[in-house]
Amino acid sequence: IVLDTETGTVWPLSDGDYLFTATEGMHPARLIVSLTGEATAIAQVNAYTDGEKIVLGIKEAKFKDTNKLKEDRFDFNYEVEDLDDDNARKCTYIDLKYNSYSHPHFEYIDGRYYRWQYNTKHIDDVTGEQLSYENVIIQFAKYSNIDHNGYQDVALKGEGKGYYCTEGKYIPITWAKTSKKASTNFFTEDGKDLKVNPGNTFISVFPTADKKNISFKKPE
Repeated sequence: IVLDTETGTVWPLSDGDYLFTATEGMHPARLIVSLTGEATAIAQVNAYTDGEKIVLGIKEAKFKDTNKLKEDRFDFNYEVEDLDDDNARKCTYIDLKYNSYSHPHFEYIDGRYYRWQYNTKHIDDVTGEQLSYENVIIQFAKYSNIDHNGYQDVALKGEGKGYYCTEGKYIPITWAKTSKKASTNFFTEDGKDLKVNPGNTFISVFPTADKKNISFKKPE
């Protein structure tokens, strides 16, 4: 499909085309996406790709493929560690109510946070398995409308607060991103670098104004 992220308009293309193409004269927000999608899914969310096509698209568009950042994004523990912080609270359920129709949640089962969305398990289309993570980071950021269509800008440069969830507990954290090209760094409340447990991590950027819509209590 051709996706115009400014208008939300899509046009179908044959599978096998480049992931994206940035040709002269094309609106920078307009991308060509290569995928195979489910016919039953709506056009904006039935897009899939893989690493090979992404690399091919980067070369075709002549985008930069190197990262000059020297600092690591995360400071990892060598082994899985429990949160022994005095502020640590129970976190076996994470409810993220973005709005009335987008209401994903995580359930902590056997050391991993399993993700649900639209009242059903969030399944990997390739493996057929439910998405799960050792760590979940909730990063609060300011959302603002950029036009009459309701498209939004998320302020990811600056600083803010959040939560770090692991091993069935969570603690309050802070984050900072000093420039557009800098990494986002996460810290404990006392200003030390956040040490993340080994494994994969899901980062949920959540509207600061809707912080009250987050719950760590499973509905009865």
